[in-house]
Amino acid sequence: MFLGDNINFQHYKAGRNFKYYGGHYTRSPVNISVNGAGRWYLIVRGGGQYNYRFY
Repeated sequence: MFLGDNINFQHYKAGRNFKYYGGHYTRSPVNISVNGAGRWYLIVRGGGQYNYRFY
């Protein structure tokens, strides 16, 4: 699970290298903080075992 801004989300979708906040977690809950305004994308890879919410 990780967060990316618009440019890096587009890179992710295109299969290119991208920068992100977050990473691999083995415990929950997880807090991911970012600096900067704009739209952010939560990218969750896995089999649907995740629950998430935004504050």
